[in-house]
Amino acid sequence: MKLIEKKYAVVSVFAVAMAFMEAAIVVYLRALYYPEGFSFPLAAMPRNILLVEIMREAATIVMIASAAVLAARQFYGRMAVFFYMFAVWDIFYYVFLKALLGWPASFFEMDVLFLIPAVWAGPVLAPLICSFTMIALAALIEKGLASAENFRLSAREWGLLWAGAFIIFLSFIWDYGFLILNGAVQSQILSFAPGPYKWGLFTSGEILILISLFMIGKKKAQ
Repeated sequence: MKLIEKKYAVVSVFAVAMAFMEAAIVVYLRALYYPEGFSFPLAAMPRNILLVEIMREAATIVMIASAAVLAARQFYGRMAVFFYMFAVWDIFYYVFLKALLGWPASFFEMDVLFLIPAVWAGPVLAPLICSFTMIALAALIEKGLASAENFRLSAREWGLLWAGAFIIFLSFIWDYGFLILNGAVQSQILSFAPGPYKWGLFTSGEILILISLFMIGKKKAQ
């Protein structure tokens, strides 16, 4: 087995294990706060428990980033591992939720995706699309590193990636973000159910990212 294959085999096992841990925590939370099954509006959660949940999410990102730092020696290699691990973690998180809870019933079921810096909400399909896109980006970066030690993304490629990611981020926080900007209190947030997902916004962001991936792949193929 080549070194890179061994590296990705190990980080894959780590990401899948993290996904099960994440799914197990959600099983506990839903048993406590959504005994009839998850749905919007959100259930009231004590402030200290909510704070712990936010800190747990932050710790999860730190764990993935730490593993990426250990798995590669330079920035772009670490970037590839981080995106790959995040994607595998997210994909298998939903695999385990389906196995443990029989949820989601469909790819279009709405979910709470993240809580930092506001509630991210969207259909399950959206983060899955993001995950497979991140795997593609990781593969292109590794291909570039294998072909050139001085591999770099251009300013245009970075710009498209950041712009696309920001637009997708907006599609996730759109409803809850506006609530917070308009000064909504906790009771208003808890009684709120998000409207139809902004697929147009998501698609716009995804297209920008795919254009960047095309540019990266084409550049390395020349």
